[in-house]
Amino acid sequence: MGLNAFFVFTVFLGMGYTWQFSFSLFFATLFMIILPEVKAPALFVVGLFMISPILKIDLNDFTEAIPIFFTLIMMSLTYSIADRIVFGMLTYVLLKLFISRFSEIKLVMYVIVLFFLLKIYI
Repeated sequence: MGLNAFFVFTVFLGMGYTWQFSFSLFFATLFMIILPEVKAPALFVVGLFMISPILKIDLNDFTEAIPIFFTLIMMSLTYSIADRIVFGMLTYVLLKLFISRFSEIKLVMYVIVLFFLLKIYI
């Protein structure tokens, strides 16, 4: 804990970060010693909170439902939140483009998908 406190003090004073950020760094090691068995119930509740918006999906619009379905499936296949978000966004944009609903896609979404494609192929 002594070296961790010194590191936090150095980051706080030397690098100009806020005290809240430095405070969180100080307690990061304490949170890392919590056993996975203790974290599991909390993660289960977080998962329930994340899955509850699925009830609000308009299943009649396939351009909205299919990307969400693929995103959920990819989560179990890749074990990566980042990969499933990329796959879901790519599926969303490609479906909207395929059925010529260009106006529903914002310019920011085109840019993000372009960066994702560059990341994948480069």
